[in-house]
Amino acid sequence: MLNLTRSIDKKDETINRLEHRINERERSPVRPPIEIEENHHLKHEVQTLKNENRLLRDKIGGLTNDFDRVSRERGASIGNENELRRLRAELAEKVRENER
Repeated sequence: MLNLTRSIDKKDETINRLEHRINERERSPVRPPIEIEENHHLKHEVQTLKNENRLLRDKIGGLTNDFDRVSRERGASIGNENELRRLRAELAEKVRENER
């Protein structure tokens, strides 16, 4: 999950740089047609990166939820195992008492 988080951070940095470049170009009073077209492509790239990051964040959220669920189930399972051991010991004690 740490790798996914790093990937998201790197993409966020790239998005910020691209958006900054787009904003600087759009503030320019004179914009050649090639720059207008490049901005269009940059905006498309930014949107694609944002979508990828959204998907990665969703994936991390899903993995985190799965991990939490399994941890809770495992914790409950351990609690159940301990209770089962206690009940078996109690039953064995009662059997010994009845045999006397």
